[in-house]
Amino acid sequence: MNGLSASGWVFAGAGLGAVCRYWLGTLIANRSFPWSTLCVNLLGGLLIGIVASSMEADSPSRNFWMVGVLGGFTTFSAFSIELVSLFNSKAYGAAFSYFLATNVGAIGFCALGYWLRATFAR
Repeated sequence: MNGLSASGWVFAGAGLGAVCRYWLGTLIANRSFPWSTLCVNLLGGLLIGIVASSMEADSPSRNFWMVGVLGGFTTFSAFSIELVSLFNSKAYGAAFSYFLATNVGAIGFCALGYWLRATFAR
């Protein structure tokens, strides 16, 4: 699969994944707790584990499912498989650093974004 056709499959998969996330979000919507996001992230982790373990690394359809569908559904699935891969490689220090940097960093950057918007938007 050449780059252009691979990009097209990723594009199509991402649209499908995003629509699935939207539908699941409308089915599970709850304002007291982010259940829909939790469900999307857990389901995405499960699905990327299944896809990654059942398809060859160079399989053309792997990009459709992993990068496209699951990337459009939740980027948490990509984080999950990368973290599991680091653990499987026995790169425990890198896995811990990646876990910490992703979670603390993302929350910190979110707070920074709120602060920047509140401080400089007039």
